[in-house]
Amino acid sequence: MRNKTFFHSLKNATKGLRYALAHERNLQIEISALLLNIILIFYFDLTALESALILIVCALVLGLELLNTAIEKLADVVQPSWNITIGQIKDIAAGATLVAALVSLIVGGLVYYPYVVQLIQ
Repeated sequence: MRNKTFFHSLKNATKGLRYALAHERNLQIEISALLLNIILIFYFDLTALESALILIVCALVLGLELLNTAIEKLADVVQPSWNITIGQIKDIAAGATLVAALVSLIVGGLVYYPYVVQLIQ
């Protein structure tokens, strides 16, 4: 296999991200959540550590969603018809994304709670 340049790899990664954004509803929702969090980071003037925590959990959810999408696409090619094991693999991959999303909600709650309380007082 021919060695790819960094820019060729970047182009392929961007193409994959664009495809996923165009076709995956959950990724679109998660990107919207990221954008909302970026707005909230500036609105509440979060510390660098708080901002980093929020951005890290957002990136974790997005990364796992992309990985889940890749696993689902690969599984559909390997086994186009319904298969219990393929279904379990897809469910496990989706579960990983769910765990990250739940943890991100907890982190978001811990970070934003004092700011929201201060805002409503």
